[in-house]
Amino acid sequence: MLGRRRSLVAVATSVVVAGMLAVPAGSASSLPVPAGGPGRSIPPAGGCTDPGAPAFALHGLSPRQLAAAYDVAPLWAAGDEGADQSVALLLVGDGFSASRFQEFEACFGPYPPPPSPLATATTVLGSTPPAQKEGILDPQAVAAIAPEAHIYMFVSGPGYSLFQALPKLMAAALDPANTGNRLVDSISMSFDACEARWLASYMPDMQAMQDELNLADSLGVAVFVPIGDGGSVNSYTTSTGQTACIEGDDIISKVKHYKDLSLGINYPASSPEVTAVGGTELAINGTIPLSGSPQGGTITNERVWNEPKSGRVLAHGPTFWYAGAGGQSRIFTVADAPWEADIGVSGPEEKPDIAALAGSPKYLYGGIGTSGSSPFMAGAIADLDEFLEQHGAPPIGPLDPTLYNIAAKPPLYDRVFNDITTGTSNMLHINSGPLDCCKATTGYDMASGLGSLNVAELGDVLLAQPQLRVPWTTLGLSVRSGAPLTAIAVTNNVLKGTPYAINMFINGKLATECTASPCTASATGPAQVTADVGPPGTAPFTAEAIVSAKETLIVPPTKTHCRGSSCT
Repeated sequence: MLGRRRSLVAVATSVVVAGMLAVPAGSASSLPVPAGGPGRSIPPAGGCTDPGAPAFALHGLSPRQLAAAYDVAPLWAAGDEGADQSVALLLVGDGFSASRFQEFEACFGPYPPPPSPLATATTVLGSTPPAQKEGILDPQAVAAIAPEAHIYMFVSGPGYSLFQALPKLMAAALDPANTGNRLVDSISMSFDACEARWLASYMPDMQAMQDELNLADSLGVAVFVPIGDGGSVNSYTTSTGQTACIEGDDIISKVKHYKDLSLGINYPASSPEVTAVGGTELAINGTIPLSGSPQGGTITNERVWNEPKSGRVLAHGPTFWYAGAGGQSRIFTVADAPWEADIGVSGPEEKPDIAALAGSPKYLYGGIGTSGSSPFMAGAIADLDEFLEQHGAPPIGPLDPTLYNIAAKPPLYDRVFNDITTGTSNMLHINSGPLDCCKATTGYDMASGLGSLNVAELGDVLLAQPQLRVPWTTLGLSVRSGAPLTAIAVTNNVLKGTPYAINMFINGKLATECTASPCTASATGPAQVTADVGPPGTAPFTAEAIVSAKETLIVPPTKTHCRGSSCT
């Protein structure tokens, strides 16, 4: 198992265990949020649907349709379109096309004319590769749902494998010097590989990547990774005994020629530090449109993505087949992701965490796959973060502990998630036998995770119940006995050069605000001491300690989400 390398000081916990102050006046949302899932109305496409539009603009759901489908439209109506938010995209061997992005901007907006330079690319390794695939799809997926967010792309050129490149790209994305001297808000990558191959040949690279993911998590940067497009089949053994991954357009040929197949999931999608995004398809007015943007209608079902590349009606049988992946990790357990225990997972960690559109009716630029789901969700969360900040709350940060905490509460689950209950990630055209995994069920499952998100509803829930949110970085609390008592809050997980504040509260009232660590506050007699760390001026989301003259205790009123065995 990969080592957990968090630096904790004194008695510490890395989660929200209580919300000490009421939500500030005026912070409650008044967004007109409709019920999620089937029944949600999809408006006409809008934007570039005329015959003279670029070809890519006529092949799927438009931004306004995507916003309606995933409950982002209320955020747009409130003016929250990702302004002052930044998303980093990691690209391995795929370059960025400025001209295609400008076509997209001019077509769909709202962007300030002429097309604004909202996307920039930096080659981290080697020479700049040609513009293709993810370098075209990923920035458009973010911009489709967060049109005012700034997009930074970090690229590795030819000659570098994803195993070598990903840790270096992550490190570059987490350096504020590369992102306008401001820590990026979220990261999405559309590249991963089966755990078996990492374990067989690339363990040092995997540890380096995990270190970067741990840093991102500690800094409050949300990381999104696609679960993969190979369905329940994950890896196989070649005739020479080498481990290879089931992926890409040759899934069927590999399955036909190799019998030593295995279940499993990809890394870094399997990391507890990331939100792994699975795939779905949307039925609108009872059918799944296979080409072209639907003119509007009503979502009647959202099911697990599982389809041949060229659509469901094939004259000569499928050539390529795709399905959202999912399954159990060979590396991580629930001890590494204890929030999963809240919804009944035990033993190996399970993925995906959430799901979003990956197949028909496709995205507006004709893309397909969970490598579209991942940047799309990064963009949706950029809208959510702007909304939260506009209401005096901090950004959501790493999603998983918060999402699983909400999912464990049935009334909130029904508001925040669309439960995907139909479909399977098993390759339907293959007699897979023991690989018959994974089917959608009520609640969490390894085909669709917790389900798809109602993004604006999530914002409302977090404003109304801030105690549900996980703090964005690790905070240690300790007490020095005496008269009066002195409580000390310490953090060393904030990136150098990033502004932050530690706020300390005595019995629910702000005692002191520090812009450096450690921070101290004094109290007389028994007192309730809380502290939070985050961007200066943000609301309190705290680790809690009960302080008396004799002892210091971490007393969580609810179950604590600890990391591995490092939390007491």
